[in-house]
Amino acid sequence: MVLCCAPGLLRAGEKKPEPNAALVYWQAFAMLPRFEPGQFDALAAAEKGDLDDEARGLIDSVSRSLTIMHRASRMARADWGLPYEEDGINLLLPHVDRGRTLARLATLRARREFESGDVGRGCDDLLATLALARHLGQDGLLICFLVQHSIEEGAYNLFAKHLARWTPARHHELLARIEKLPAGGSIAEVFRTGDRLSVKWLLARLDAMKGDRPEVWKDKVVALLTEVNNEEGRARTIRKTLDGLKDDTPARFAAEVRKLSAAHEKMAKLADEPPEQAVIRFADLLDEVKKENPVASFLLVPTQVSMIWERAAANRVRVEMLRTAVAILDGKPVAKGDLEQREVEGGGFELRSKLKVKGRPLTMRFMR
Repeated sequence: MVLCCAPGLLRAGEKKPEPNAALVYWQAFAMLPRFEPGQFDALAAAEKGDLDDEARGLIDSVSRSLTIMHRASRMARADWGLPYEEDGINLLLPHVDRGRTLARLATLRARREFESGDVGRGCDDLLATLALARHLGQDGLLICFLVQHSIEEGAYNLFAKHLARWTPARHHELLARIEKLPAGGSIAEVFRTGDRLSVKWLLARLDAMKGDRPEVWKDKVVALLTEVNNEEGRARTIRKTLDGLKDDTPARFAAEVRKLSAAHEKMAKLADEPPEQAVIRFADLLDEVKKENPVASFLLVPTQVSMIWERAAANRVRVEMLRTAVAILDGKPVAKGDLEQREVEGGGFELRSKLKVKGRPLTMRFMR
């Protein structure tokens, strides 16, 4: 009877809520030790070179966190509970740095396991790392999208380094599990969330400034938009733009801000275009909006954001390379498409894509 009255239990007919991976990840983050700056240096050195005793000690120190990470990785969604409407462009993301640290250590443990011959555990760790990456990207924020793809890139490259030495059964199990990973962030969502963080957030605050004198509401706007991002000249640029408006009312500024929602939606609709086309159209759109709307210079995303198309496309190609490599290792004929195969010295092969990353064709090498 006591249990029946306990709060939080489902009533008849209620659906059980979908598990939230973020709540489990926070348990993993809470178990992380407090690292000293020198230990991060050791972590970076291990990523580029051999695993020394200090790096192995770091890996062992997070074993409990990695166990909890595996639990979260089996869930589909992660709601990080971010206060978008309250904090807007000043939103802080404490989970991202912790998630990235945990992913780096999980990737190193997977590498240690591969090198010691424990392929199964290594694959488990690396697949859980990919799930964490995608869960980080699900909140729709630009920085989280970039972190997601950075983590994924490292994981796919580590798979490629060891794949050719595994059994066919392991190959096909790996590909099947990659297909079942949770969805990550999307380019379209990055721009729509950006609109929510900047335009919608700022409009709500401007509405509360309707009765303020010009000097007062302008000071408030500058303070809002420089609370976190206070790079040199930003406050001056914002104030100059506000002073140049046709009238000195918050309503006039709000009208210009409101127009940016249409620009964000146009950017979102470029999401599925090939990178080379999307980058050009994105730059043209950005230039057009900045010429027409004076507030776009400090409220719209910078031109460098075009890198997200390249990052997302590169990881799609990396997964396709893993599939193609498995087919080659199985002895199956591989149709000529966007990937070029060539043998490399030492008993392996390289796959080269037509997609260019930082101006160079994307390649993956598979050594037997």
